[in-house]
Amino acid sequence: RMLKLGSRESTQLRSSALYALASLSGMLEESRKAVADAGALPVIVDLLKSDVGELRLASLACVRSLSRSVKILKTALAQAEISDPLYQLVSDPSEQIQEMATAAICNIVLEFSSLKEIILQKGGIRRFAELSYSTTKSLRLNAVWALKNIVYDADPPIKLEVMKELTYPRLAFLIRSDEEEIREIALSLLRNLAFSRRDEPHEQEVAAIFSGFGRAGLLEILQGRTPEFLPC
Repeated sequence: RMLKLGSRESTQLRSSALYALASLSGMLEESRKAVADAGALPVIVDLLKSDVGELRLASLACVRSLSRSVKILKTALAQAEISDPLYQLVSDPSEQIQEMATAAICNIVLEFSSLKEIILQKGGIRRFAELSYSTTKSLRLNAVWALKNIVYDADPPIKLEVMKELTYPRLAFLIRSDEEEIREIALSLLRNLAFSRRDEPHEQEVAAIFSGFGRAGLLEILQGRTPEFLPC
């Protein structure tokens, strides 16, 4: 009920209710199911479009928590038509909102999500590649994490598009980052580029990596050294 309060009602009360829902649904599947079953999602999606930044941020916290559920991701979130308002917040004027939006999208672009294709069609790959240059660590981390999830078990054309936008020099730079979290996610992205669960051989993916880094450059990365020929 508090989520449906009119514009004259307290913004703080609504944002508090949203954060409470996000907290409750953050860890337990039963709580996430209860939020979805209560019909809260359409209201949460509407609040993603709010003119009030505090409400956009709080509703994003809910989406991030709910998107941790595979079942809800496949059903309730897809039915709520969340892709458009969520993706728009990746370019919100508030960097804090951008950060929370990219964190939520990290779950939404997993390989089993029906929402993944919609995010890609909207230019998600290019946007996340751009955000990998952010000077804010958390935003940069979320962007690389999203790309990592996008390429996991993806078809070769998607992997090629990701690396066309991100580029191998940029990935090498991220792999040798001074920040441990960035390094780990960048290395996971590299692993996902080579990985495939398809029955057919995945020489195409491996060949693309060798071509992108060069044999010497890839060997230096695997040995933990900096490929000197790659620009920062």
